[in-house]
Amino acid sequence: MRKLLILLLLMMFLVPAAHAAEPVLRHLTTPDGLTLTWYDGPSSAISTSETFLHGCYIDEDWEAGYALNLLLAEAGDTNAMLRLGDHHLGGLGVPQSGEAALSWYQRALEAGEQTAHRSIALVYLNGWDVVPDAALAAEHMTKLAEQTGIGASELAQLYLLGHGNLAPDMGKALSWFDLSMEDELYFSQHHHSAD
Repeated sequence: MRKLLILLLLMMFLVPAAHAAEPVLRHLTTPDGLTLTWYDGPSSAISTSETFLHGCYIDEDWEAGYALNLLLAEAGDTNAMLRLGDHHLGGLGVPQSGEAALSWYQRALEAGEQTAHRSIALVYLNGWDVVPDAALAAEHMTKLAEQTGIGASELAQLYLLGHGNLAPDMGKALSWFDLSMEDELYFSQHHHSAD
């Protein structure tokens, strides 16, 4: 806990310097009553909470990680909501429960975290404490791919092979495969032009 508090205090000083453009003031009260304040830049690629939790996860202190994620999720951090789902799915610091995981993933999705579609899809695809539903999983992956471009190759494979209640569909498989290749080509060209 002491390493975590030191890391939190360091972040209070480092984050404002790293994110000068319109920082957002954040607050967190730990279970022992200590209130921490830090600035979180809107364009940060890695959630500040991810940095806070890093020490807990390295030490495999799953209970502390869960407690911190819960506080952050209640403050609206969608990444923390996803991590709470992962805690429940893996039984890390809490009893394993696909239902509880799904609940947190859906909460993250409702809060605007589009990548939650992938987590929800995996729960239904694998039938983790829910009735397996590959068609519903494909719907979630389709929404994610249409909105973000993420997951097109996974959709192509799912439609190519079919799974459970989702019949193989060569047309959809080829369509998603083409889209995934276009995305990879764009990324490859964009990445090389930035060098």
